[in-house]
Amino acid sequence: MKFLIKITLSASIAIPLEKRTSSFYPCDIGKNTYRIDLTVTISPYPPIPGNNVNFFIYEASYENVFNGSLTTSVSQPAYYTINTIDGDFLNKFNKTITVGPLPDKLEGGLVLKVTMDNLELSSTIACVSHTFA
Repeated sequence: MKFLIKITLSASIAIPLEKRTSSFYPCDIGKNTYRIDLTVTISPYPPIPGNNVNFFIYEASYENVFNGSLTTSVSQPAYYTINTIDGDFLNKFNKTITVGPLPDKLEGGLVLKVTMDNLELSSTIACVSHTFA
């Protein structure tokens, strides 16, 4: 029994923490003074070639965005796909958007990105991205 426990602990410790979760970082939206913060995770992580990617998007403040557009995109050289939801996004919204399927081969530079636009102001108010080398 001790041998089995040691193997389980070793396997758990061998997977670095940064490989277990995805980190999305803010991207430039210009000089826009109105900005909201988005928290994004994906599943599966890392993305699997030929499969869809689910984006789980959470906005933690009490901001309301009326007439907005929430866009997820996946890109790499010679591949680009997006999915957009338009509508009103009320305080502390929680959305899931599926994009894919991904190409059968994921070759370097895969970029996952989420942007939010305020259509009435014609401006981007949120942007986060994650790049796989």
